[in-house]
Amino acid sequence: MNRRTLLGGLGGLLTTAGCLGQLTPESATLESQELTSFDPEDAFYDETPGVRDPPKISFVEAETQVHVTGKLYVGSSTCNKAALKEASYNRQTDTLHLTVGSGDKENTGNYCTEDESVDAYRAVITFRNQLPQTVVAIEEDGGTKTTAHPSGQ
Repeated sequence: MNRRTLLGGLGGLLTTAGCLGQLTPESATLESQELTSFDPEDAFYDETPGVRDPPKISFVEAETQVHVTGKLYVGSSTCNKAALKEASYNRQTDTLHLTVGSGDKENTGNYCTEDESVDAYRAVITFRNQLPQTVVAIEEDGGTKTTAHPSGQ
């Protein structure tokens, strides 16, 4: 085994470990975003806040993820579903802004019904190094807004 390669690798590892204790808002990076929509027949539907309640925000530190769950009016049950409209991170304010609204379902080949449907949703936003200090979640259907902090402040 080449000692220089081994020592170089260990040095890099130790340097990286030292940097982890010095995380700043500038080191937080939005890595991925996904939203899953659930209709009333799904078991998850009953676990989410009511359609008139603000969305629930939770922080999963072990996975550096923010989870936002809620319910909102989406329009036709055959043509519309809950959709992620925006997920953006502002490094200067260390704030994640998330907006959920109504989007189109994939082409089902059916005519759109004129009912007013409610979907539950779960948005999962993953960060690379650390969680944001503030999360602002907005539902477009009624202007429901929630702000949360990881420390519960």
